[in-house]
Amino acid sequence: MIQQLVIILAIGIVVMCSLLLILTCYVVIQRLINKRARLLINNYITKHADDWYDYLINEIDNEDLIKPAYAQDFAAIEEILGKYKKNVTSNRLSLRISMFANDYMSHYYCKRLHHSRWSIRLNAIYRVLDFQIDSLTSTVIEMMDSGRKYTDQEYFHMLKIVVNFQPEKAKEIFMRPPIKLGEFEYRQLLLLLHAETKDKLLLLFDNLPEPCQYALIKVIAEKNDRNKITFLEELIADKDKEMRIRALKAISVLGTISDVNRYLPIMDSKHWEERLMLAKILNYIPVEQSSQPLKRLMQDREWWVRYQAAKSLVNSARGKLILKEFIKETDDLYAKEMANNVIQESL
Repeated sequence: MIQQLVIILAIGIVVMCSLLLILTCYVVIQRLINKRARLLINNYITKHADDWYDYLINEIDNEDLIKPAYAQDFAAIEEILGKYKKNVTSNRLSLRISMFANDYMSHYYCKRLHHSRWSIRLNAIYRVLDFQIDSLTSTVIEMMDSGRKYTDQEYFHMLKIVVNFQPEKAKEIFMRPPIKLGEFEYRQLLLLLHAETKDKLLLLFDNLPEPCQYALIKVIAEKNDRNKITFLEELIADKDKEMRIRALKAISVLGTISDVNRYLPIMDSKHWEERLMLAKILNYIPVEQSSQPLKRLMQDREWWVRYQAAKSLVNSARGKLILKEFIKETDDLYAKEMANNVIQESL
């Protein structure tokens, strides 16, 4: 019995040692392969550094010198293009990168888009976007329509490719996305669209998912698109509180309004956030028109509304005089204190 246990133990030790030896050999061989690949990549980068500078910066058509010939060349070129893309901001450079990538890298990335490992697929998707390889758009659309399971991250970045290179499909994507998108994701997609395509989406605003509506309002403000002020002003009468507040925030960023009278009913809003936004917006109209509503807001029950109203008044010499007169006239101690503090801050 003991002899049998000893034999079993010995066999177990031999098996474990064999497995350990195999694993060690695998790790060593893999390291040697990676080291060799890295060496070839570095050799390509060193050898062709000047050639790539000539192609991308000096715009010399020397593709025969730099086009990939071996597997490691593709990885080396990816590093080179990535560094130029990151460190040099130029439309001409981006165009040169796109031309080269479409001509010489599309087959490489097409294979990687269909790889079994999601990390390799995702990296390829990133590069299609970074290097503007629009020739692979149809491949990406086929992937999305194939019924194959992809991660939400992959789907989202594939959507970015389609929106970027085939904006005519934006309507369908924004109205019925294949995955759940939040406001952040919608914003990223909207930033890829040209103004004409965004204008078409505005016509469909009521049919867009709520996160997309919020993102569209935010992008209007970020792009400082003052031509959309009428659209935003229509939203300040929306039945949804959040929609009204977001529209008011966007208007306060744009710093312009069409008619002050349509804003005055907001003084009676039961939501202090709306009254706060009104106090900010009134800063952008002549003090002769804004002084009365601002003095009323100075007596608001919310501290932040009173503070913003005073700030909007103190921003002009005439407004500062009105604020000083208000201090003398008002019996509201809280408003008086706030006005004094804001005047002191402005000195």
